[in-house]
Amino acid sequence: MTFNVINGDGSSAVVTTTANQEYGVTVSVGTLTGLKPGESGDLSFTVTNTGNGLDTFTIGHSGVWASAKSDNSVTLASGSSATVTVTVDIPSNSASSESSAITLSASSVASSSESYNVVVASGTRSLTITGDNSYTFNEGTVGTGTATIQNTGVTSTFIVTSMTDSLSFATSEYTIAAGATQEISFSIMSSASGDQAFTISDNIDFSFATHTFALTARTFSTDMSSWGLAECNNSGATCTYDTDSWDGSAYTKAGTWTTSLEFVDSNGQTGTHTFDITIANSNPTVAIPSLDNPVQGTEQLFSFAIPSDADGTVTHFVIDFGDGESQTFQASDFVGETVTATHTYSKSGNFDVVATAYDNSGGSTSQTVAVSVSDEMVTLEGSSYTYNLVALIGFFLIGAILSGTAFKLQQGVIAGDEEMNERDRQRLESVERRMESLSEREELMEVSAYDASRAATKLEEHIAAFNSILVKAQEIAAEDKLKELEAAEKARQKEEEEMQLDLEDPDIEMVAERFHESLARLVAARDDLSKIEKHLARILKMERDEQLEKLTEMTESYESTKRKIDALESSKQARDELQLKIIS
Repeated sequence: MTFNVINGDGSSAVVTTTANQEYGVTVSVGTLTGLKPGESGDLSFTVTNTGNGLDTFTIGHSGVWASAKSDNSVTLASGSSATVTVTVDIPSNSASSESSAITLSASSVASSSESYNVVVASGTRSLTITGDNSYTFNEGTVGTGTATIQNTGVTSTFIVTSMTDSLSFATSEYTIAAGATQEISFSIMSSASGDQAFTISDNIDFSFATHTFALTARTFSTDMSSWGLAECNNSGATCTYDTDSWDGSAYTKAGTWTTSLEFVDSNGQTGTHTFDITIANSNPTVAIPSLDNPVQGTEQLFSFAIPSDADGTVTHFVIDFGDGESQTFQASDFVGETVTATHTYSKSGNFDVVATAYDNSGGSTSQTVAVSVSDEMVTLEGSSYTYNLVALIGFFLIGAILSGTAFKLQQGVIAGDEEMNERDRQRLESVERRMESLSEREELMEVSAYDASRAATKLEEHIAAFNSILVKAQEIAAEDKLKELEAAEKARQKEEEEMQLDLEDPDIEMVAERFHESLARLVAARDDLSKIEKHLARILKMERDEQLEKLTEMTESYESTKRKIDALESSKQARDELQLKIIS
């Protein structure tokens, strides 16, 4: 049914309506393929009016990737169709082959819709890598390598991953536009020779490419095993010498000296070689001394020229006096040109004095000089010794006379009383006078014997007093040495504290210096103690030998006197028998 409508302005319009109208609509969809991430395309839908009259349809759409449509509504006559397009935008971060549904609907009294699954093209992200196939660096050094990434797909972000520990990348992520290239650099640690590799992949599809190259780590290959001082002059060689013996061109002192040689080859590789040079030792020089002959019991001074050593130092100088005693001089005792030794010989005789010098390499040189020790001059003090000697000689003569007289009496030279004459009486009187004199001499002998006994007792008292003084001296010396050792112990403890501080913050040179100072003091203390012990032993031996010799002499004198007294008693007994015989 058609209506003609006339407007007030004279215009007109025709309106058609359908009686008993039926409503219907259908929607169909086309296809959309091959889109890549970041691309856009139009998806076509066809809307058909399947009713029996004119109808207007409202168009709607949905879908994550759908951004717009061509029409919001369409009016269609019965049986007619219209095409509606929907714009599809593929996100740039979409993965290859990813899909999303697009739906379009048409509605009036009747409605219809249709959906289409848009799929992203496959293999949209890809790359290639080009770069050097080999690198050569010195072992232990770090080199630099480069490579080029060619993006053969859509714009993507690529991640670089090292396949070995020797490779490192300052930048590990690159965003490269489609078809563009990117140069990358990396560090190579040349720890060992071998193949190195890294991969580059996109961060969405994880498509990747791998680049592999050969690494050659150069090593030092120069054979230095036979090198010596001559090779120190080679180009690229640097030698470090032992300064204790090196004079700038050669080693001059005896001993084994170590040289360290460092050589840099043409590749900049460095090698080291250490070797020893041994210089034979020359023994020290000792001048032949000129010594005076000493006297027994008298302290003698011996002067010796200080020995020298051309290729080192003299560590100590030993003087052997030939009687079991010796004296040692340390290097610290060498002041001036000579050293003086003191010694007292307790016995006379011939002795060999041997002077021996020792150097720091263990070498030694000796010089021997013979000395003749003369007897000790003994002086008897006081008048008692002279008196006793005269008395002993007188007693000896009297004993001889009395012995002769007794012998004659026994032979019957003197007759009995009936044959006695004047001459016999005179002889008897003479004998009596002699006997009186003999009695006086016996008394004198007893006094002398008493004096000798007192002298022996006094000597024993002197020896006991000397021993007491000597013991006291030893105690004083021991106390002094103990104080010295205590002071040394305190100094040692202080040094240990300083050493502990040095260990916490070590100064190697200071530690070494303190160690050598401590060692030198220990050696000096030991030598001083040895000297004191030897000196005390020598004094004790001398005094004991001297006192023992005097005591022996006094004992022998006493025994001799006693024997003479016994002889006088025998003579007296013979005289008494003679008197009895004369009287009878």
